[in-house]
Amino acid sequence: MCINTLGSYDCRCKDGFFGNPFVGCQQVQVGPCADPSTCICSNTAPCPFDYICVNHKCINQCSDIKCGPRSVCQNGVCVCPPGYSGNPNDLHKGCHLHGHCLNDLECEPQQICFQIGKGVRKCVDACSKLQCGPNALCITQNHVSSCLCIDGYQGNPSNLIEGCQPSKSVIPGCVHDSDCPAGAFCITLDGGVRDCVNPCNKVVCGAYQKCEPDLVVPGHATCKCQDGYEWNPVQSSCEKPSVPDCITDDDCHSSEGCRPDALGVLKCVSLCDGFTCTANSRCVMENHHGRCDCLPGYIGNPNDRRGCHSPRENRCSTDSECAEDQTCRSTPDGPLACQLICDFITCGPNALCVVNNHVANCECPPGQYAGDPNDSTSGCRAVPCVYNIDCPPAQLCNRLTHTCYDACDENACGVNAVCIAEDHKAICQCPPGLRPNPVPDVECVAVEACHPDSCHPTALCVAGPTNNPVCQCPPNHVGDPYVNGCQPEGHCSSPKDCPVHSICHEHRCINPCENACGPNAFCEIVNDQPSCKCIHRFVPSSSGPEHGCVRGTNYCTVDAQCEDSYCIDGQCRGNPDLIDKQLIIMVTFHYIENISLY
Repeated sequence: MCINTLGSYDCRCKDGFFGNPFVGCQQVQVGPCADPSTCICSNTAPCPFDYICVNHKCINQCSDIKCGPRSVCQNGVCVCPPGYSGNPNDLHKGCHLHGHCLNDLECEPQQICFQIGKGVRKCVDACSKLQCGPNALCITQNHVSSCLCIDGYQGNPSNLIEGCQPSKSVIPGCVHDSDCPAGAFCITLDGGVRDCVNPCNKVVCGAYQKCEPDLVVPGHATCKCQDGYEWNPVQSSCEKPSVPDCITDDDCHSSEGCRPDALGVLKCVSLCDGFTCTANSRCVMENHHGRCDCLPGYIGNPNDRRGCHSPRENRCSTDSECAEDQTCRSTPDGPLACQLICDFITCGPNALCVVNNHVANCECPPGQYAGDPNDSTSGCRAVPCVYNIDCPPAQLCNRLTHTCYDACDENACGVNAVCIAEDHKAICQCPPGLRPNPVPDVECVAVEACHPDSCHPTALCVAGPTNNPVCQCPPNHVGDPYVNGCQPEGHCSSPKDCPVHSICHEHRCINPCENACGPNAFCEIVNDQPSCKCIHRFVPSSSGPEHGCVRGTNYCTVDAQCEDSYCIDGQCRGNPDLIDKQLIIMVTFHYIENISLY
């Protein structure tokens, strides 16, 4: 039926009909089967999706069909989901993402299976991963690429600097560039010989190009466009400039605009060449302007990324128009509609259907589950463990059988070692009396015992850091525990047995400076005898420095010249805090006396 709108009209299907109202409407079938197991199907009561009507009973076309991995059964036929390719009937390989591969044999002869990311390999042009030198070409045969020199050139095609070069045209004998013909330069070659060389002999220029020697850098040449040709940066080639078609848009057809081409020449070009309209929309040109409009029978914003869509609810043309967990498929009444993709896939027992970008996969639930989620019989089963953390701290998880076993099994540690299981790890240690050889994971051997003649009779034999016997002096003893023996601390036979600032006296180390000098004096040992000297700014007392030193003068300029006192008015005085307190008391007392007078 036709409906009037503001300034126009619209066509819509009547109730009970569907389709494109501008082309034709079909009657909606009523009474589709809801439960295929009990439904009595007919022409007016069709079966649900993937079921066919046989003798008025709905039969599942996919009940006896087994498809390969990542493939689905549709209308009794195994098909690959959108974005996948391969053999959906292959129970081992099944479907895989477009262009993805496992080895070179799955690619075209001129391609290789190249890893583009972690665990992702894709068929790419073999020559795209091989770089050849100048004047060389890359060819691929049976997934193997190689570099070859072009006709008329020779050399190493894989050398990125020299590559392939034509036969050198050398004019022997020159001293300066003036000795060479036009276009040639006098260059020192290998061996120190100077010859005239034309640099253009090493350069191959493209169509409508000519080689010219570089006047700034001798021995080099560049390619330039021939006379009458201009460089086209879009085509990367030299082209003959064309004649302008227009000056303004008015000089062109209403569907065209006057625009400069790559060479800057004004040309009449189609305005729709610069438009990329969204789905279900087209470019419309009018009065030298272009725009995107929805196709007849579609509504929406053609400039929005969602584009135009059918006015009927829940209709689609591709999976991208549906939610991520839905797919665009035909409904029992005919039109395409967004439907849950997990409704078209059957997973094994205890398995979950997980959808990623309109592609459904069967996966085992998180946790302690393992198995083949696509196996309709076994599916996923509960297992004692999947990771070590699923087991007690003293056990590990066998990733093949999914069972827990003791971390300290019979092969966990070396011979004679003791195993301690902690935090799902086996820690090997050697028992007392044994040492690692070289580590407890390999072997533990007995510690070597002390022999009677290993140490000096005055020393002790003990176990060292590596459990090997070593000789040590007893506590409070020093000396050589192997040859000369040990003696008590402080015992000496010569001055060298005593520490610094001490001497050996009657086989004892003593300090002769102890209590040898008086106050303000320090002691030095000279020829094993104490010698007293006064400290800075002090002089010996009348009895000598052995009885102490007194200050040479009481005059001072800074506090550092006084000891336990401060420099006040050029004299070293006592604690200034005490002086300040006395001064405050005197001033306060004087102030009180003055107040009493008044």
